[in-house]
Amino acid sequence: MTTQGSSTLRLLAACICALATAAPAWAYRAENYHLVNPVGPETFEVIGRAGSGPTQYWCAAGDYALRVLGAAPQTRIYITGPVGPSATRPGARAVTFSLAAPDTVAPQRYDLSVRRTGDALSAIFARQYCLENRVID
Repeated sequence: MTTQGSSTLRLLAACICALATAAPAWAYRAENYHLVNPVGPETFEVIGRAGSGPTQYWCAAGDYALRVLGAAPQTRIYITGPVGPSATRPGARAVTFSLAAPDTVAPQRYDLSVRRTGDALSAIFARQYCLENRVID
């Protein structure tokens, strides 16, 4: 194979890899750079990143609910699928959230988690976790 042919194959392979790992056109990039994919009219999935913890998932959920879904600040966001394999991005971990309450709503707790179906925060309270990552001069 010629050097030019080899270069073309490498470029083609790089393009295929980039397309395979790119975010879908309908994904939303939250303020903290987490991808959010719609799952239904009021249901969405926050895709985790390396080192993602509860505050990052809730930040992205609150941001999406307020900016994309147009939810009122006091609207409750519920976990409908605890952290686990993503339904919209194979190989990724995600948390599914909804503005609609699941059949089982968890009792109010004072710890922050993404491991219990039914846990909920208001959209504005969830989004306030985005403030942790801001640098203030």
